[in-house]
Formats: sequence, structure tokens, C-alpha cells
Amino acid sequence: MMQGIERLKGVWNIVPTPFQENGDLDEASIATLVDFVVGCGVDGMTILGVMGEAAKLSDAERSAVIAATLAAAEGRVPVCVGVTHAATDRAVAYAREAQALGAHSVMLAPPALSRPNDAAVRRHYFAVAEAVDLPIVVQDHPASSGVWMSAEFLASLAGESTKCRVVKLEEEPSPPKIRRLLAANPELTVLGGLGGIMLLEELRAGAAGTMTGFGFPEILVDIVRRFFAGDQDGAREVFYRATRSSASRTSRSSTFPSASSSTSAGARSPPRACGRPAARSTRARSPTSTTCWFDSICQPPPGPERLPAMEVELVVVGGTVVTPSGPQRVGIAMDQGRIVAITLDEALPPARERFDATGLHVIPGVIDTHTHARDPSVDAREDFGSATAAAAAGGITTILEMPISTPSVHSADVLRARVAAVQPKAYVDFGLYGGAAGDNLDRIAGLAEAGAVGFKTFRTPLPAGRENEFIGLCAPEAADYLRALERVAVTGLVAAVHAEDAGMLARNQAALQGAGDRGPLSHARWRPPVVETTSAAESIGLAREAIARLQLAHCSTPDVVALAVDARADGIVVTVETCPHYLFLTQADLERHGPYAKINPPLRSSEDVERLWAHVAAGDVDVIGSDHSPFLVEEKEPFWGDMWRALPGAPGLESLLPLMLSAVADGRITLERMVALTSGNAARIFALRDKGAIRVGADADLTLVDLVRPGVIDTSRWLTRSRGTARVWDGKPVRGAIVATLVRGRTVFRDGMLRGAPGWGRLVSPAA
Repeated sequence: MMQGIERLKGVWNIVPTPFQENGDLDEASIATLVDFVVGCGVDGMTILGVMGEAAKLSDAERSAVIAATLAAAEGRVPVCVGVTHAATDRAVAYAREAQALGAHSVMLAPPALSRPNDAAVRRHYFAVAEAVDLPIVVQDHPASSGVWMSAEFLASLAGESTKCRVVKLEEEPSPPKIRRLLAANPELTVLGGLGGIMLLEELRAGAAGTMTGFGFPEILVDIVRRFFAGDQDGAREVFYRATRSSASRTSRSSTFPSASSSTSAGARSPPRACGRPAARSTRARSPTSTTCWFDSICQPPPGPERLPAMEVELVVVGGTVVTPSGPQRVGIAMDQGRIVAITLDEALPPARERFDATGLHVIPGVIDTHTHARDPSVDAREDFGSATAAAAAGGITTILEMPISTPSVHSADVLRARVAAVQPKAYVDFGLYGGAAGDNLDRIAGLAEAGAVGFKTFRTPLPAGRENEFIGLCAPEAADYLRALERVAVTGLVAAVHAEDAGMLARNQAALQGAGDRGPLSHARWRPPVVETTSAAESIGLAREAIARLQLAHCSTPDVVALAVDARADGIVVTVETCPHYLFLTQADLERHGPYAKINPPLRSSEDVERLWAHVAAGDVDVIGSDHSPFLVEEKEPFWGDMWRALPGAPGLESLLPLMLSAVADGRITLERMVALTSGNAARIFALRDKGAIRVGADADLTLVDLVRPGVIDTSRWLTRSRGTARVWDGKPVRGAIVATLVRGRTVFRDGMLRGAPGWGRLVSPAA
């Protein structure tokens, strides 16, 4: 065993970093904090973690915090120092400094990567392990790192390096993963976290203790010591008394007095007052406030005779909750739009409403990365109310709306006007793309500042007769697109591209129309796979030059996915979106449904579909978007004999999830992979930190599904106004049904009925 690992057990308190009111480091309060924590009987302390706001400190401030903490500790307890950094060389430098200053151990989270992978994470940890002779606490907190590490990966990491045999596990719910970890590698030491909210079950699962910032360390010490002394009943009594009393005050905000201030009302009296003044401010955060899951931590817990009962708005019980680590039989408590607890059903707090999900699976609400509501435009086709109602019926809790509207979203003013116009109609949350092309270069930065979720560019010419809908959206020329990508790269947002080569399209169109080819398959001949792969290859090259984050939208051909895989190996940030129509339909459907199956890019051969599925199963495809594109029957039906005149697109908000659930039932992909494709990856790519996963603190966006219920798609019951043009899906057998959709804790769809109200949906934007 690595020397020092044996001390990483019991209760290790994560200590906040104190700041003065002006944001400067409050070094005088560090000694007060240390004395307070040591006085609570903890086994160790951890500094410069997430709660310690390490990311907001300069290197000089980091050094000052470490030195002051170690000096104040005086060897009374060991000190673990957080050394997390996205750059491996910086993490190594931090670890070496911590060792030189006398740290007992270091804590390291995986690096923030545009596309996390096990090999890169392993190299990061091994580089730090080779640089220092200290135990490394592997921090598994995907909510902050954006990286999900499997139990198998963590076990193998510990097997390859004896320095990486302690895991601070904070993937919710934590107890099942603790069991899997210890089963995979019994030599691991696992510590819980998460404010102690699952401490009792973590200990029962085999945890050696907890490393967390809960503000009453002595309570955790009491629980852990009772548990390991064999007094499990006593540990349970203390645990539930503490969790209920603390959770009942989660909506309040308070701060600790500084070392030099007098004791505030309600705070524990000296010498137990500790220095936790204002948190360092961020772009959207007040510089004088800070919150955590147990917020009023300077208030003494009430005695048993006055224990308050925390009542939440809603609990979901009886279901199987799909987490990043797999399905778990746990319940979920929701309040004020957020998930406030994930635990065993019997441990959930009382609630005003109780949803019995027996027999159902609870998955994160779907994020549709590719929606065209086009509001304001032709209301008879769709408006934001009908589109978001359809989304709710389809299990979708957030849509990312493309910038096509009248006018297009090509400036900050248009984006703000569009938000004002559509938000009162929205049943689900929504993000808005902005356009990025040669004719709005100077407006790209403003769109990002106004809250655009990303940018969209068409590599095709302006559609005739729809010029006002496509201002700032089309860049068929490479030079124009490169300039647009360079501007988008500065914002840090995603550049989504519709990749089809304009020159090839023009040449093919002239040849086909000249030959009188106007039938359904003329559309496929007009836009063969080479049209898409040529444009995708050029777009990837331009993204490399601009150092931009590229998303290849609605990939229809496996050759484009292969291009993306190769580009990633070269270090280019490229993500891939495909759509259900490229996975469940073929050119035979184009021939069968004619103008109703006219979609850009077109449907492909059955061989291409199978190869595309192979990429999906292999993890090469990142997200599934609906590409919901509403039109009227009169814009489709008259053009069976002239496909060139039919408008391209088909509705898909209400078919996306039933089709993907069918793929799970058919064994094409796992349920966990489907959740990543329809929710988790989108949240990561677009930095929607409150979305995409079922975890404490996240938005309570949930979709409840019956995985085994057979059915047939009946488009006559759809809520989209374009249901009449959904003939490609009508009558298609599916296996899996959407039972309910919850957006921020409110039921907006249940048992076939729209239950929400327009205006509940709100704008979402990438986190800073």
C-alpha cells in the first residue's frame, strides 16, 4: 500500500477559502477555519477543491492558502491539497508544490476535455503520479468536471498505479457505484462526498468515510464513528436528524463571520465561528453571496423535539432511475425546479405530490439539438407553442432552436426580440442558435453575449424566395466560412454546420433537370454522399485553421462520421449529430413517400444506414437531433411529379424518443448509450450544466418511459401543426412509450395529455 493511504479514511472536511468583501484572499481567517475544523474531531482536511473555489485563485494565492493552512494545522491532522487543472503540466506543477510545502496527499479531478476519453484521463493521472510521492485522491465528480469515469476505469487506474487507490466518489447516486468499485478492485479506498447526503448508505456500501464540506463536521464524525463502532442504529438516528434539519433550510443563504468580525446572529459562538465571507465573483454571480446544498451551515441543528419536516414539491418513487453509472432503484425529490435528493424511496422527504413510477424508467429529459419551429414565420406550419407542446409529448424538455425565422437570428437585437416573442408560448425550455456567415461577421460576438446557445451555418446558397429567413446563415464559399469560424471561435461556442457542397449541387441540378429527372429519387441523385463528405471535409479543415469547435449537423452518411473520427485523432474538436430519419428510413422510403420524405441531406441506402448504426453503437456519434422541420400538406402533396418544387423537411419531435427506445428494445444500443445520445452529450457539448443528468442540484428535467410497452406511431394524435406531413412515421411500430415529461419539476405531459402551461419554458444559454 502507498504510504499515507491508510490515513485517508473517516471524515475529511473540505475547507472553504475565505475572502474579504473586496474579493481579496482573507489569510487571517484561515487559522480560524483550521482551528474550527480540527476542533470538530475530523481525521483530515482538504483544501483548494470545488468548494474552496480553487479555479478562481491566482498561483500566488494558492501558495498562500496551502502555506497558511499547513502552518495552522501544525501536524494535528493531515492536509490534502486540490491540484486539479485542465492542463496536465499545471496539475503536475501544483502537485509538486503541494508536496514541497508538506501536504499529506493531493486531490485530482479528470481534465476538462472537449471530448473526454479514458486514455487521455489515464495519461493525466499517471503524469501526476510520476511527479510526486504522495497518495492521489481521484475525484469522481462529473457534475463539476463534465467527465464520467466508469467503475471499471477507476478500478483499472488503481490497479496500474498504487498512488491512485483512493476515490472520492460523487456521482449520484453514489452507493451502487461504490459497490461496483470495490467489487472490481477490493484494494480501493472509497470516500463519499456530496455534502454527506448519502453518507449512511455510502458507509453500508463499503465507503471508508467521507470527504465533504458539510458545515457541521462534528455530526459527520459522530455518524462515522458510531457506524464503525458497530452502533448502526445510533448512526442512522444522527444521520436522519441531521439531514432533515439541514435540508429544511436549503433555500436560505448565509455566510460565516470573518475572523475579525463579531459573531453573527444564529452563528455558533466563538471560538467556533469561522471565516467564510464572500465568495469570489463570476460573470453571473454576486460577489457577496455564496450557496451550497446545505446552506445555513452556521445555524445549530435543532434538537429532536423541534425537528422540522422538510416538505418538497414532488417526489418520484418506485421507478428505475437511469444515471451515468447505470439504472438504479432510487427515488427523486424535487423542489423549486431542482433535484434536491436522490436516495432510497423510504428516505425521501415528505412531498406535496407523489408520482408513482412503478414499472417505469426515469431518464434525463431529452435535449433536442436540432429543431426548426421557425417562429415567427408561417404560423400555419408551426409556432413556438405547438412546437414545444409537441416536444413535451415527445419526452423532450429542452429544444435548441435553429436560427431560421422571419427575420433570421443574425444579430443580438433579433435574438432578444425572438426570445420576447416565443418565451410566453414555450412549454419546455429552449436555446436559440445564432447565424454565422460572411454577411453578419460583426454581429457574431453580440449574439454570444445575448445568450445564443451556439451558431449555425449552411454551406449552401441562399434559398430562392426565402432570403429574409437566411440572413447571416449561408457561407458556401470557404473564405467566408473561415472568417465566420474565426469569429465564432473567439466566443467559445459551438459552430454547427450544414455540410453540402454548393458547386456539386449546382452542377448536379443542371444535369438532372436537363434530363427531365423529377421523380422522388431525383432528390437522392441530386445530393449523393460525396456532396456531403466533400463539404464536411472542407469544413473540418477550416475549423482546424480557426481553432473552432465544430458540430457536423444531421450527418446522413457514415463517411462523414469517419472523417470526424480521424479529425479527433488529430486534435480537432469535432462532434457529430445524426437524426432518426437517417437511422430508421432508407431511399426506399424516399421512393415510397415522395415529397414527404424530401429531407436535406437525403435519405441514404440501407447499407449506409447499417454502417451509420455501427458508428452510433461504437460511440462515434455524439447526439441525436430530430431536425424537426414543419411544412404544410399543400407544400408537399402537389409535387409528386416534381420533387424540385417540394420544400425539404419532415416533423420529428414526437417520434425521436419512441424510435430510440425501440432501438434499445431491439438491442442496437444500450439504454445508457441512448441517454447519452439524447441528453447527456448535448448538455456537455453546449455547456448546459443544469441539464442532461439526473443529479442533485440539476434542473428537475425528467422523462418517464415504459420500456416494454408496444405501440404504433399515430401521427393524427400529434401536437405539431405539421402532423399531416409526417407520413414517413405514421403507422411505424415502436416498442417503448413516453408516460410523462417533467420540466424543472413541473409535469408538462402525462398519459397522453398536455398538462403544462405556455410560458413555463425559459431560455437556456451556455454556462460561463
